[in-house]
Amino acid sequence: RYLVDVCRPTMERGTTNMRTPISVEKRVAIALYELCSTAEDRTIGHLFGVGRATVNIMYREFCGTIVAKLEESTVAMVRQSELYNHMLEFEAVCGFPSAIGALDGCHLAVSPPKDQDCDYRNYKGWYSIILLAIVDHRYTFRYVNVGSPGKCHDAHVYRNSRLPALLSSLRAETPLVVNGTAVPPIVLCDQAFPLTPNLMKPFPHGTQLSVPQGDYNYCLSKSRRIVENAFGRLKARFRIIMKRTETRIENVNSVVRACCILHNVCERFNDPVDPQRLKDTMKDIEEMRFNQPVCTTEAEEDSGPSVRAALVNYFAAHPELGLRDD
Repeated sequence: RYLVDVCRPTMERGTTNMRTPISVEKRVAIALYELCSTAEDRTIGHLFGVGRATVNIMYREFCGTIVAKLEESTVAMVRQSELYNHMLEFEAVCGFPSAIGALDGCHLAVSPPKDQDCDYRNYKGWYSIILLAIVDHRYTFRYVNVGSPGKCHDAHVYRNSRLPALLSSLRAETPLVVNGTAVPPIVLCDQAFPLTPNLMKPFPHGTQLSVPQGDYNYCLSKSRRIVENAFGRLKARFRIIMKRTETRIENVNSVVRACCILHNVCERFNDPVDPQRLKDTMKDIEEMRFNQPVCTTEAEEDSGPSVRAALVNYFAAHPELGLRDD
């Protein structure tokens, strides 16, 4: 009912002398079936008693409507007024201080434009676009960037997005201060990203680490699972993004953005994910995992290591945070 009410002003059609229009309820149902399955348009059309072209038109109109009506309010960075409580909640759930979420990239299969296919071929040899996202402790997408060609490195996508400016604009009224260093609101990431005051990544694997550094690495890696789990929940709900789509790239971008919005709506209303489908999806994600080149320190900001050192000192003062689950 919520989605029908959102879409009614845009998707409702008037009755004419020639025919009675398809109801908004049915239009939304057709679109959701398309997004939540891997069925072909012809099959979906047969199920709903409409033509194949009608299915395609309706789901694309639905995605455009969802993006236009809900994206700004539903996929939103943490507001300044809620920042303090948000960081406290994140630490209570994930065990990492001063963090607002975790950042990662996800490759989604596409059929690229013929004159640009080399740009969309990723490290594993198949064509994709990148979904770069920040996810919070509720599995909610707080930021999404969709559409960069699969050839791009995650760090390149990050640097060329509006995300660095968004993160640097966040100011904690009462920041965590460790040995004189103020820790700003941070996002947790992996080795593919640069180390900046607002992006915290682990120390390189294979290096000799102190106990507090090891605890820092452990807690960061454990907390980062939220973004991997969110991608799994997204794909388990909206199976359309698990298959290679034959539509134009700009249409794929709209579909993915709509799926991220709808995912947040599902999380808000505590809509469950099918356990077996989620298990299968997480297995697929693990098999498709990209081990990208490490973003080297030459590109890292001077204050990034200082903030990370302050966090290591924090873990040294709170060894209970580094206790392993096993």
